[in-house]
Amino acid sequence: MEKNIIINTNDNHLIYGTLNSKKKSKKLVIFVHGLLGNRNEHIFYNSSKFFTKSGFDTFRFDLYNGRKKGRKLRECTLEIHSKDTNAVVDYFRKKYDKIFLVGHSYGSLAVLKSDLSSVSAIILWDAASTTNTEWASSMEYIEGLDAYLLSWGMDYIVGKHMFNESKILPRPKELMRKINIPIKIICAGKSSLLKDGKIYYKYAKKPKEFIIIKNARHNFNEEGSEELLFNETLKFIKKY
Repeated sequence: MEKNIIINTNDNHLIYGTLNSKKKSKKLVIFVHGLLGNRNEHIFYNSSKFFTKSGFDTFRFDLYNGRKKGRKLRECTLEIHSKDTNAVVDYFRKKYDKIFLVGHSYGSLAVLKSDLSSVSAIILWDAASTTNTEWASSMEYIEGLDAYLLSWGMDYIVGKHMFNESKILPRPKELMRKINIPIKIICAGKSSLLKDGKIYYKYAKKPKEFIIIKNARHNFNEEGSEELLFNETLKFIKKY
């Protein structure tokens, strides 16, 4: 079963998401997409089928979109992403016995900065790091917009608040210091973020797990890499 869910934020915005369930489950996996991502990227769309078959409900949502009262990327910051992640967890926490958070890329930072008191475990998929700010340093300031232009094949407008925030974000060691629940870090072997994943694992508290999917790149597009990603995630959350 697939159901569209709309969640209110404390600052009068709406979070649009999709809940998938095959049977009534008391366990939920929530996915947080990365920078310039969305809930229907293949790793999130396909995960809804994979995890529901294994007895887990899933919820994927947009951190920003063009719908009524949805956020705009230009107005966002990582701090807002983490607060919206909190709003999603809070919406579901009384409906499920177990909640697991999965963050991909920049979404991993939103997970790490969120309130994890109602979360059973977290999984980071090729996590971005606060030490890796090349995306911000490559942007061009556009005076007429009072914002920055991010060119990744296509052009995107990023607000100056997110740009300035990138310079003062906590380091991986500081982020990991507050994580007191099980964590698994899954890295893509051919991604530039591999070294960041290793740093996270170094400072993570036990219980912790680390694995590299060798032939994968950042979005796990390569043949077989998505299946390995899902299976490694499933093995971990089944323990908790």
